[in-house]
Amino acid sequence: LASGGWLGLGRAIAAVDGPAGDAAVALDPERVRRKLGFDVAYAQRVRASFALQTPAPSQSIVIGIDNRIVVNTPRQYPYNKHVYIVMQRPHTELDHRRDGAYICSGTFLDEDFVLTAAHCIYNRDEGHFAYANEPRDEQPPSFVTQWGTDYGRGFACLGGDIDSSSEFATNCEFVLARWAPSSWTGNTAPEVESDFALIKLERANHPDGLGAGAWMALSSIDDAANYATKQAVINGFPVDGPDGSNFVAQFVSITDPTIANPAWQTANWEFYSPAHLYHRSGAVDSSTTQQQLAYLADSSGGDSGSGVFYYTDGSSEYTGQSHYIIGVHHGSNGSFNVGASVHQFRDWVTTMMSSN
Repeated sequence: LASGGWLGLGRAIAAVDGPAGDAAVALDPERVRRKLGFDVAYAQRVRASFALQTPAPSQSIVIGIDNRIVVNTPRQYPYNKHVYIVMQRPHTELDHRRDGAYICSGTFLDEDFVLTAAHCIYNRDEGHFAYANEPRDEQPPSFVTQWGTDYGRGFACLGGDIDSSSEFATNCEFVLARWAPSSWTGNTAPEVESDFALIKLERANHPDGLGAGAWMALSSIDDAANYATKQAVINGFPVDGPDGSNFVAQFVSITDPTIANPAWQTANWEFYSPAHLYHRSGAVDSSTTQQQLAYLADSSGGDSGSGVFYYTDGSSEYTGQSHYIIGVHHGSNGSFNVGASVHQFRDWVTTMMSSN
């Protein structure tokens, strides 16, 4: 669909940028510990333990003074537009499958669809998807393990720790399906410009969708000059918080009602704590092109897939104004953080959403 078009989903996801808003939610400037991530440090930790997992396809960067602050209301509007995503990677050895996960950030585009980065769901170097519930011919065989039955399942959660099955049911949802563009999976386009993807969530825990009432529209901007006038904002889930402390893993027993056999529905899932959402912003750099954004907003591993957006009043914090996605965070080019521009993925996203 062209810019400003409507989908048959009851929502516009590509809109002419304009005013609107809701009540402001305060940010807590407390600096906090290391958080969820899919980055080189995580990959190296897994590889050291299990001799597996190639590094993530991009680095990330903190530019100058680290200006990231933790959001103390991540499950309230507008911060509930952002989720962290956990997707298992395939491997025939159970330990490797269970401990080799892609952990990234994403932004709701409607009640069920989440925008993220392609490298979060498809390993371009090794040529395979991280698994979700569909299509079934891309799932690993099911195995009964010491943790429960392993189906290579993925899930997405709002910010904040998940300490029980009831918290999971309230704040998380299973991944139903995921898609990356053929330009990424086929290695036919540059890495940054093709690094965008969609996941669709189940409605096992949320009959109206986990993103109901909390989603973000795609900007109608298509030219580099207009991108460069914006203040880039990222809300995501980095592994490296400003104080550099370690996250810890914990297991929670989760029942997946979408699995047909009741005997196989319950398994222990691994969660990381603290599950903090960080807010940060920075100017869009003049090196931005129509295909690729460059910006000074800080990031680290785990921020991959975050929607890069701007507030219509040029602010760096939410005060009730409208905000629109102009890119998807990929990583660093050495001087700036970069990501695919909305020009690159708007039509692909609207087509995938309307047909699925």
